[in-house]
Amino acid sequence: MNKLAGEELSFVSETPGTTLDYLTAEFQRKGQTVKLYDTAGIKKKGRIHGLERIAFEKTKSLLTYKHPITIILVDLEEGLTKRDASLLQEAVEIGIPLILVVNKIDLFSMDETKYKVKQLQQAVKVPARVPVIAISAKSAI
Repeated sequence: MNKLAGEELSFVSETPGTTLDYLTAEFQRKGQTVKLYDTAGIKKKGRIHGLERIAFEKTKSLLTYKHPITIILVDLEEGLTKRDASLLQEAVEIGIPLILVVNKIDLFSMDETKYKVKQLQQAVKVPARVPVIAISAKSAI
């Protein structure tokens, strides 16, 4: 979000689950207004409780009622978490437009990246209509 909007809107941390509410940003790109929602990153394994449960439910509600084009960002080094897979499945079931973005490809060779992305697609049965984009946020935009 920060790179796309051109300003520091989202707090960025190596610690999963830091953001517990979604943020909104609007900016102009090629003459069109773009609205972004940066949702909570929910990464804990197993059952989620308390604030994380509320954050997940708010994210699910946002997806259900706004139907935005949704970018699900997966850390290639960490791999797909159960919560990532759950959110991806929810988005497919709701029928919203999806883009799966795999980040941190700079940490792997091209062959390793392709292999890991293919494994990820097969593990969650990503529908063929969902584009998968491999990036490094360090060199994005």
